[in-house]
Amino acid sequence: MNTILSIPGNWNHEQKKLLLIILGIILCMMMFYNLKLRPALNDKTRLEKKLTESVQALNELQQYERHQTHFEAEKQRIQEQMQLIDRALPLEWNIAELNQHLFKVVKESQIKLLRQVIPPEKPFEHYAELSIVLELTGQYRQLIQFIKKIQELPILINIRKLHIENQVSKTVTPDLKINISLSVYHRYALSQTQSPNAINLQ
Repeated sequence: MNTILSIPGNWNHEQKKLLLIILGIILCMMMFYNLKLRPALNDKTRLEKKLTESVQALNELQQYERHQTHFEAEKQRIQEQMQLIDRALPLEWNIAELNQHLFKVVKESQIKLLRQVIPPEKPFEHYAELSIVLELTGQYRQLIQFIKKIQELPILINIRKLHIENQVSKTVTPDLKINISLSVYHRYALSQTQSPNAINLQ
């Protein structure tokens, strides 16, 4: 009969006993590995996998928070830009506010306002233009200061025409007669194309 493990016949009792002990130790080690060590290693592998997944989820969350912070900052910047656009290009005229800006500029530049004329607005496809014609008198430094402060206003305003006439020639500080034409604008709402007259006399 063939056997898996055969012990030579010339081995004495002590040698056979030692061999059986060694085989018993190997069998115990295999049982310990299969029953204790391998499940522990599997648990460790699963734990490492969960830890990796948790770290990855945390990184994704941090990345989302960074993107969210960037999005909120960009949203705030766009809102601020839209507010500037709303002030520069309102949806309707506010003549009282326009005059308040102009009178403040006249006062601060120490120039004298003789007359103000506001012709009817000119409608275009997406916006309307309102001209403001001013007749002023003053000196060069006052005119320069007036123009500088006009450009600093929060509304979109352009100087279309500027005519200067020296009323008293050959003087160091001439008394200028100034005719200046300004243009301000308002935009139409998206549902509008043109507006016949959107002046709001507040």
